[in-house]
Amino acid sequence: MKALLKDLKKIIPEKRILYDKRKIVYNYDATGLYGKNSLVLFPLNEKEISKILKYSKKYNIPVYPRGAGTGKSGNFIPLYNGIVICTLLMDKIKEINFKERRIKSQAGIITEKIKKILEENKFFYPPDPQSYEISSIGGNVATNAGGPNSVKYGTTKDYVLSLKFVTADGEIIKAEKPTHKFVMGYGLKDLLCGSEGTLGIITEIDLKFLPLPEKEVFYITEDSPCKITEVFKNGIIPSKAELFDDKILIGIDDKFKESEKVFKKIFKRIKRLNKREKKRYEKIRKEKSVSIWKEKGGKISVDVCIPLSKTGDFLEFIRKFKNRVYIYGHLGSGNLHTNILFNPENLKEREEIWKTRENVINFVLKIGGTCSGEHGTGILYSKYLEKELGKKNYEIQKSIKKIFDPGSILNRGKIFDKGKNFEKLKALYFEKKLEIIKLCTLCAICNKICPLFEKYKREEISPRGFVFFYNAGCRIQGKNYKRYFDFCLRCKKCFKICPNGVKIGEVIKKLRKVCFP
Repeated sequence: MKALLKDLKKIIPEKRILYDKRKIVYNYDATGLYGKNSLVLFPLNEKEISKILKYSKKYNIPVYPRGAGTGKSGNFIPLYNGIVICTLLMDKIKEINFKERRIKSQAGIITEKIKKILEENKFFYPPDPQSYEISSIGGNVATNAGGPNSVKYGTTKDYVLSLKFVTADGEIIKAEKPTHKFVMGYGLKDLLCGSEGTLGIITEIDLKFLPLPEKEVFYITEDSPCKITEVFKNGIIPSKAELFDDKILIGIDDKFKESEKVFKKIFKRIKRLNKREKKRYEKIRKEKSVSIWKEKGGKISVDVCIPLSKTGDFLEFIRKFKNRVYIYGHLGSGNLHTNILFNPENLKEREEIWKTRENVINFVLKIGGTCSGEHGTGILYSKYLEKELGKKNYEIQKSIKKIFDPGSILNRGKIFDKGKNFEKLKALYFEKKLEIIKLCTLCAICNKICPLFEKYKREEISPRGFVFFYNAGCRIQGKNYKRYFDFCLRCKKCFKICPNGVKIGEVIKKLRKVCFP
């Protein structure tokens, strides 16, 4: 460890290397699963990443790229005691060209910042994963993130014009050009989108954007979800079509009168929402993951995406599980988040969820769907990859990985491990949480408004970071750290924003008492 640290300090300054107990924060992601790292590095540009990867290749040290840690498939959890490269300090916008409708940024910038800057200038970046307020654009590209807008506007890959990435041997590559069309050679850029850090570390992205729609009108109906296909049949493409609590929330941003007439023909009861109602329903939908988890205290999610014509078959299948399985999500694109609820204290339920998960995934594959619609393969879905792709396709993809990364330095143990690492870690879902953080779902929305996180872009000094410390029973000491605790107690913003009411202030008080008696 000392030799490793000594060598890496020649590449980046010690203040941007985390090697004490605080590094445990970077073992986690939003799944609640966690791994183990040797240390964490915070580069400022692709040149520093290039040097790190050349060093890692020389000594066969696995490297795990990380953005804001909001992944839902275990995509970037460190395994094999590898090095974590956190890109959050790479948060600069390098160019905005309104004439060409493109924006260039480093990979670590939070997606919401890009969306806000464009909206202020009457432009629109459509991809809107639920975590866009806290997730990084590099993470969005690496997982090809989607969201409610995907039904009409597509996913992240549809807005990437070009990107820069660093290969496993430290080479800096520019994939394609920032033109709105490019057909020279193979689509290397598209290959990197959704590659989850296994082919290269994305450092810079050129994104296209659109004119901001004039307005968006919302409707709510309690009619059959299957009727959404009738909307498309009539030539109407909603901006959003979301399912929750047996209700459908539909958004329209053009052809308002025509669309409303079609809706009234298709649905028995449909209501146009005013601004207050729209805000309320959007809030309910956004916090749905938290609220259903709260019912039993435990859930595992399956990120399925089904053919729209099979919506009825899927809903009928899910009804067999009665109140044990709850679905919500992007009805218009068939991406329905399937939540299997369980009581962590009930051993029988804990055993049954794995059988239920297997049944759900096998049914989805049988009807022509996929077990992961927008969160990537990671470790949660790697068991099913060969079954989804077919043997030959699977072998081709493994050979692509080998060409890019023959030593398996990048994100080792992901995508092609056939579910082995998930089997090792899945028992962590049942770890007993300390009472004060039982309700924390690790969504990281608290980090969004934390002045410390905004200033330093370091998760070890953030509300969710403090939860990770507390969960691990970590004891940290030092004058500088005491200052962070004291400052955070005076701020109190995160106490109010937590959708699940986690008393983060109490977490900080208890940590301070343990660390600084």
